[in-house]
Amino acid sequence: MGVSGVGKTTIGLALAERLGYTFLDADAFHDTTNRAKMASGRALTDTDRMPWLDRIHAHLIDQREQGSSIVLACSALKKRYRDILFWSIPNPQIIWLDANTKTLQQRMGQRSGHFMPLSLLQSQCDTLETPEEALRIDANQSIESILQNIIAHIESPATAPLS
Repeated sequence: MGVSGVGKTTIGLALAERLGYTFLDADAFHDTTNRAKMASGRALTDTDRMPWLDRIHAHLIDQREQGSSIVLACSALKKRYRDILFWSIPNPQIIWLDANTKTLQQRMGQRSGHFMPLSLLQSQCDTLETPEEALRIDANQSIESILQNIIAHIESPATAPLS
């Protein structure tokens, strides 16, 4: 989880591949209205996000029932959103990728074809509620360092297995 540009998709794909899990990108669950709204530089409201969160949650439950282990890349900026996403899912491991604003701006400025414009980064930073239930990872590290930190955390005897 984390704001746009932090590397959720990059890290999520690499982690899923390393662990042999299914990867889900929450962006794929946005409807065309939400995508168009963000592309036009307007931030989503909680009302806009609720059907999106419900679709992701339903898919997570379906995948869980099929026995799949999932890595989900999702902003999940508010506690309320995380509660909806992981309702009735035991022991989700939440990893918060965190980076400084300069890094985020640079990454977002370099990518093309994404519906989320740089102009909405500040609204995401303002919306973010510090996730006390998450492992905070400095996203300014190399991909390999990030993966090693995450894997060490989820394989720790003190950490429940991923669901």
